[in-house]
Amino acid sequence: MVLPGGENSIVSTSACSLALTFADAEPALREIGSGDVVLLQGNLALDVTGAILAAARRAGATTVFNPAPFWPGTEKLVAHCSLVIANRLEAKALGAALEGVASIVTLGAEGCVYNGRTFPAEETAAVDTTGCGDAFCGVMAAALARGLAIDQAISLAQKAAALTAARPGAFDALPSREELSLAR
Repeated sequence: MVLPGGENSIVSTSACSLALTFADAEPALREIGSGDVVLLQGNLALDVTGAILAAARRAGATTVFNPAPFWPGTEKLVAHCSLVIANRLEAKALGAALEGVASIVTLGAEGCVYNGRTFPAEETAAVDTTGCGDAFCGVMAAALARGLAIDQAISLAQKAAALTAARPGAFDALPSREELSLAR
């Protein structure tokens, strides 16, 4: 749902995502290794998310975790992460677990903070913020997989989130590779 002013309010059920087991996900992990990036969000059961993150780390992959939706106990998963991307409420809930791990705290129109350093957001007229976090996280993972430095990756992710916010909808609002100047 979109609230007045463009902010989103997510309404969903997690029955389908909670049904996924590690055995279901394991085939996708068989060929990962150094140079690969595994991005997970908080949709899966905590034990499954933890097992996937741990397996990916053992394989040498970079693990990016966005704890949305947030579940109590999520703080135990942070140790398996190369990078945690959390909004301000999730970061507060994670508390001390974020100490000692690379983290980005997203602040919407205020930008984001990476390990204490503030990055301003791109200015945009927000129409619908649904999908902005997904755009940010997905582009961060893709940029890291391409070998971009963290500053460049954050800048690109911020651009993706701003473009997404400027359009209605979720999937249809996501920017294209060309819009992000990522054409091969």
